[in-house]
Amino acid sequence: MAHLSVPAMNGWLELEESQNLLLICLRSGSLYLSSILGLLFLVTDPPASAQQITRVLPFAGTYSETWERFGVREIPSGTSILGGIATISGDHMEIAASFQLCSVFARPSDGHIFWDSDRPTGPVTISFSQPVSAFGAYWGSGVDCPACCGYGDAPSILTFRDAAGNIIGTDSFYYEGDGALMWRGYRFGTPVKTITRTAGDGTEGVVIDGLQANPGDAGGLLLANISTRSFVQTGNNVMIGGFIIEGTGPKTVILRAVGPELSAPPYNIPNPLADPTLELHNGTGALIAFNDNWQTTIIGGVITASQVSTIQNSGHTPTQPTESAIIATLQPGNYTAIVRGESNTTGVALVEVYDLQ
Repeated sequence: MAHLSVPAMNGWLELEESQNLLLICLRSGSLYLSSILGLLFLVTDPPASAQQITRVLPFAGTYSETWERFGVREIPSGTSILGGIATISGDHMEIAASFQLCSVFARPSDGHIFWDSDRPTGPVTISFSQPVSAFGAYWGSGVDCPACCGYGDAPSILTFRDAAGNIIGTDSFYYEGDGALMWRGYRFGTPVKTITRTAGDGTEGVVIDGLQANPGDAGGLLLANISTRSFVQTGNNVMIGGFIIEGTGPKTVILRAVGPELSAPPYNIPNPLADPTLELHNGTGALIAFNDNWQTTIIGGVITASQVSTIQNSGHTPTQPTESAIIATLQPGNYTAIVRGESNTTGVALVEVYDLQ
C-alpha cells in the first residue's frame, strides 16, 4: 500500500505507510467499521444472547413512540407506530393512562398514556419496514400475581429476527418494579426486522412505553467501542484517527488518548507515551477541541465548560492523570483525532472513540 487517506486538516491528508489509520462511521446511534488498521474491538456491556445483541442504556432514537397521539382507546392489530416505520400486532391491545400489574399500578415512562396487551392469547410482534440497528423500550408485566388464580409471575421473552427471518438472539427478563417501567434496550450486530414478545406462561400481559429505534445498515459491521494502538512519533508521524458521523442528528462521544497505563498489567507494553495530548479537528481542518491531562479541562471550540465530572461519570475515565480525554456532541460530518507527545516525546499510545449513546 503506497498511502492511505483520512479526513484531516484540509479535508483529506495523504499519509505515508508508516502512519496509523482509524476510520469509523457513526450512524444513527451506532458505530460502524469502514476501514481500519490495528483494531481492538471492545464491548462494554454483556451480550443479551450470543454475540449479535448487546444491552444498552436508555437512548434517544431516530424514531420514537410515546403513544400520546393515539388517545385512550383500543387499537387494532397491525397499527402503525414509530413514525410509520413499524407496525405492532397482537390481541387485547389498548392505550390508557393506568394499568394494574397484579399488585402494582404501572406508570408511563413519559407523557400520560401508554400501551398494554392484557393477557394476550398469542405473541406481540413489532415489524419494521426497514431493519433497525438499535431498539429499546420501557417494559412492565405482572408483579406478585396470585398463583391461586392460575396466573403467577412470568418472564417476558423477546425474540429478534433479521430480514431473512433468522433468529439472531433472544432475551428473557422479569419485571419486579413498583410500577415505574423497566428499560430494556439493545444494539444488533445484524439489523433486526421483527421483534416478538411472548410470555413465559403464554398468557401474562405486558405494558410498553417510550419506544426508541434507529435504522440499521446491513452492510456495516456494528461495533460498540473502537481503539487502535500505534507508536507515536513526531512531525508527520503522529497518530491520526479519522471518524465520520452520519445521520440526521448529533452524536455524543468520548475520545481518549491513553499512554502511561499501557506499561502496567495486563498490557505490560514497553515504552508507553508518558504524556499524550489529544486534538479534535472538524472536516475543514479547524481545531475544535484540545486536551492535555484529562483532570484539567481546556475551554474552547466545542468544549464550553469543565468536563472533569462528566468524564468521571462516563464509565471511561482514564486511569492516569497525564492521559487525555474529550467529550463532544458532534453534528454529522468528518472529524479527526490527533495524538501527540507533550514536548515532542514519543512512545506507544492508544486513541479511542466510545459511543456514549
